[in-house]
Amino acid sequence: VYGHRDSSSSQGSGMIFQYGSKNVWYLFNHLFDNTVGFSVTANNGVMDEGHYYIGNLIHNIHFAGTFEPDNPYNQGQAFRMWGYGTKYIVGNMIDDVDGGLGFVYGPAVHVINNIIANVLKGRHILVTDDGTAANSQVRNNLFQGNLSIRWGGSLYTSLAAFQSGSGKGQNSLNTEPQFVDA
Repeated sequence: VYGHRDSSSSQGSGMIFQYGSKNVWYLFNHLFDNTVGFSVTANNGVMDEGHYYIGNLIHNIHFAGTFEPDNPYNQGQAFRMWGYGTKYIVGNMIDDVDGGLGFVYGPAVHVINNIIANVLKGRHILVTDDGTAANSQVRNNLFQGNLSIRWGGSLYTSLAAFQSGSGKGQNSLNTEPQFVDA
């Protein structure tokens, strides 16, 4: 599936779901030229249902308006999420975005085996809720550029600081992904 928004569309998100969604899987999609990659709001109250984002390519996600780096509701992010259901962000490639992952609250978000490159205005990862941050995983990711992670109430600007301060980020790297053709 290609999630491309043409100039005549009023929808700014490549893919969106909300309300009573349970066990939603997004596999191997290509989202580009949107104001948001995935926009997810799940307010059905089912805390143990999962939402899975696996193998997606997300790039050229930008918003012409004001971008606030610590606002998880911003447009311009590859992932803009809040609500119930544990989120699994696994094996995705994110490149050329205003912000990487913006997550407000929920039981947990697991960010595993992703490439997050060329984040231009915001955070590579933004998780605002301390409880969500405590229950979540970040591991085996490649971050490109000046790392910026807001994890609950703490801001980290290096991978070493994030790993020691949060206990997360195992087996992750902050280096150039060396794309053959970005």
